Amino acid sequence: MQQALLLRLPSSAAATSPLANGLGAALKPREVVDQLNKYIVGQPEAKRAVAIALRNRWRRHRLPEDLRNEVIPKNILMIGPTGCGKTEIARRLAKLSQAPFIKVLQEEAVCECGRGRAASDLALELPFFPVKREDYRIQLRGGEHATRTVTVDVPTDRGAANIMQVDQGSLAGAVKALGSVLTSKRTESKKMLIPDALVALEEAALDEMIDMGEVVKDAIAAVEQDGIVFLDEIDKICNASDYRGADASAEGVQRDLLPLIEGSAITTKHGNINTDFILFIGSGAFSQCKPSDLIAELQGRLPIRVELKGLTEEDMYRILTEPVTNLIRQQEELLAAENITLVFEDAAIREIARVAAQVNRTVENIGARRLHTVLERVVEEISFDAADSPPGTTITVTPELVRRRVTDMLIESDLSKYIL
Repeated sequence: MQQALLLRLPSSAAATSPLANGLGAALKPREVVDQLNKYIVGQPEAKRAVAIALRNRWRRHRLPEDLRNEVIPKNILMIGPTGCGKTEIARRLAKLSQAPFIKVLQEEAVCECGRGRAASDLALELPFFPVKREDYRIQLRGGEHATRTVTVDVPTDRGAANIMQVDQGSLAGAVKALGSVLTSKRTESKKMLIPDALVALEEAALDEMIDMGEVVKDAIAAVEQDGIVFLDEIDKICNASDYRGADASAEGVQRDLLPLIEGSAITTKHGNINTDFILFIGSGAFSQCKPSDLIAELQGRLPIRVELKGLTEEDMYRILTEPVTNLIRQQEELLAAENITLVFEDAAIREIARVAAQVNRTVENIGARRLHTVLERVVEEISFDAADSPPGTTITVTPELVRRRVTDMLIESDLSKYIL
């Protein structure tokens, strides 16, 4: 159980849900699946399940209040081998719902609520150039001071700045006045252009304007009403039904997890959080055990089961070519930064997919992650020499080049069958 993701609170009024404000309105199930298809190959059942679950969060906010409190999320259990896309589905779902994909549950929500609350107030309360404000605004918009530099004290414990002085006399008073809205205990001096300094000043002012009491209140409301928690590798706390050992720790962890998923008040340093309406998405390979080996109470709290399929050689080829940020495109763009044109023949891409699938079958099946290993082996020498190659050079990756680069991997996979 490694990762958690939360729906981010927007910069609107306190204690208002992001889904209630329409964040989920654009995320219709079919559209969610279409977006996931841009990055993840196959696994349609899992994509549909998470798309429906996300939409149901939005629908719940439109129910009458008495009924809304009776509708609890239908938690999901994704079952499938390593590297088939379980974690990636959750990661992409987090991005689609504008949520951080993180390991801690509430801390990020507090930060996001704070940024939103401060940003909504900034335009009204931040005193940008109190000395000749209109004149300076016109000058700054016109870019007259863009090349001037200021000495900036940057707090070491956050990415903000307190402007102390400027190297152009006529602006010194104004910039010092700007800095008066900020305080910082530990700082380091840096020189910055005025546009950059103003950005740093804005960030510092945002921090100073936050009312942490309201921020925490907003964050708790967002987590309780729209939190989505991803429990990765949940099978690691499950023993096979034929297990004959004295290990009671796995079942103990399940029983500790059960109140969290069933709904309870969790104590944090920011206050109590009720988990009744948080959606939980669990995932696991279940190669050494079965979902039915989980304790009955935990099974009952994960009613929606979706099975993800293992990846075939054709799937490997599609992963290399279909996603908008596919691995082949990534390698081509990396080399383009050196003004080198890298071209993969289609037969070479299929050879990479074939090798990855073969090594998965004969050594250890790590799914799509194997493609990273094979592809890096193919382009390692090309990538090393690229910076020394003449600009405009074109390099073509052929099937013969692929086989030459991955020979040792194929030998290793062939010998693996002799290992007892």
